[in-house]
Amino acid sequence: MVKALFAGISLIFAVSAQAQNEFTIKGTVTGLKDSTVIMLFRSDGQVMSSIAQDTVFNESFCFREKTAEDKPEAVMLMARDKDFSNTWLDVWVAPNAVCTVSGNNKLLRTWDVSSNIKEQQILNRYKQATFDETNLDQELSIERMKKISLLRSGNLSAEDSDKLKKEMAEVEKKQDSVRHIISKKEIGIMQQTPVETIWMDKLRGLSMEMKYMKDFPYKKEVFALYEKLSNDEKQSAVGKEISVYLYPPVTVKTGDEMADADLYDLEGNVHHLADYKGKYLLIDFWSRGCGPCMMALPEMKEISETMKDKVTVISLSTDTEKGWKEISKTKDMSWVNLNDFGGMSGLAAKYDVRGIPHYVIISPEGIILHSWSGYSKGLLKRKLNKWVNKANRVMSVKKEGNTTIIEFPIEKSSNTETVEINKIELTGTETVFHMKAFNAPGYWVSISKDTYLKTENGTHFTLKSADGITPDERFTMPESGEQAFKLYFPPLPAGTKTVDFIESDCDSCFKILGLPLTNE
Repeated sequence: MVKALFAGISLIFAVSAQAQNEFTIKGTVTGLKDSTVIMLFRSDGQVMSSIAQDTVFNESFCFREKTAEDKPEAVMLMARDKDFSNTWLDVWVAPNAVCTVSGNNKLLRTWDVSSNIKEQQILNRYKQATFDETNLDQELSIERMKKISLLRSGNLSAEDSDKLKKEMAEVEKKQDSVRHIISKKEIGIMQQTPVETIWMDKLRGLSMEMKYMKDFPYKKEVFALYEKLSNDEKQSAVGKEISVYLYPPVTVKTGDEMADADLYDLEGNVHHLADYKGKYLLIDFWSRGCGPCMMALPEMKEISETMKDKVTVISLSTDTEKGWKEISKTKDMSWVNLNDFGGMSGLAAKYDVRGIPHYVIISPEGIILHSWSGYSKGLLKRKLNKWVNKANRVMSVKKEGNTTIIEFPIEKSSNTETVEINKIELTGTETVFHMKAFNAPGYWVSISKDTYLKTENGTHFTLKSADGITPDERFTMPESGEQAFKLYFPPLPAGTKTVDFIESDCDSCFKILGLPLTNE
């Protein structure tokens, strides 16, 4: 009987403790359609995790959920509706707290949030100071998204498409001006208030704008705000992130020796990228909240098994320790799985990772060969095969009658992994480039009609014709992800030793330089 009594007391205590973590968000917004879905998210590092969703009924919605820990936290409300801007409403919740959300339009970022939570009250001060500008920013975002949707419809003429692009540029210009005003007002508040959680979040946002927004006008003021931080605040996770934005680390690029750091496995053991030299390295910067990152896992498993003699696959998580360990338990990651616990401010920053998934191919000697963001099925294998097989490509020059044939010419430098040159034929009447394009199935490749060859003395030889691809037209890649084609140029002068392949003069155009035409 006594045991039963104590068990009952323990159960009541457990239920009571669990209920104490519950928070409530009650929303009433005039004009919301009954079909509107309101979603609730929680942020953990770089990941936004879905908590719950509710469908609006009688202009109202409600959430009763639990905080992640027994303390206040920020959550986010978003709406699944084309008439809303692509943004969210920050709401601070706490155990046993009730928050009320109200509004009269679809500009949710300025919906009123009322509660007795200190962080929410501080956040409301910033919201009130920038109310009009934030609403205008949302209206411009909605306008821009509608134009993007129209542009992607494929129903516009070239003239209408160009006109729409100009209109979009004007909207973006207006948004930049509005956001500058918001930044100025937030800086004014921060200059007069002490450092706390919301203050740090605002500084992080300003530092991101300063790094990525063109012509950001308040750099001096942002640096001054950063100097208000104590050493402990600068060494916090948010502080380190701010520091990386304000004082970007030296980044490594193609041709550089790889950057390294202390990297931890799931058991807490320390590793370094240098430990894996001797094979090609495929580095994968990823997060559990990234859909393409998860899609790539089966292909990385296949690579780690079928190419293990030549390639080591290393996944570097940008998640928090808790989130990384949780997802690792649910995925069959039999390859190297590490974390430096620096998020996007750690080793990822040194590799200039701005979006994930981000991949880096490193040579057996530790030299960066290629780096890119984004995943599509089969892409990793295609790119790795190109580099691994490149070591087996042996250049040769031979004569067949009046034709000189250069097999597998080894360029001095190249800015692309999308196309490669496998053979060059030199005759008295033409120069033929045998090429191959690589891209994900369904994606496209294009070669400009302004492509030309440039010899040592600077003479240009413009593209005459093509076979297997039409210049200036998009070629959609087949399921194989590869497409062979030929390009025809005028004959090169006798005695030409090297030539550059240049696809027009734009910054993003293919440039393969220093192609040898002799064995000298």
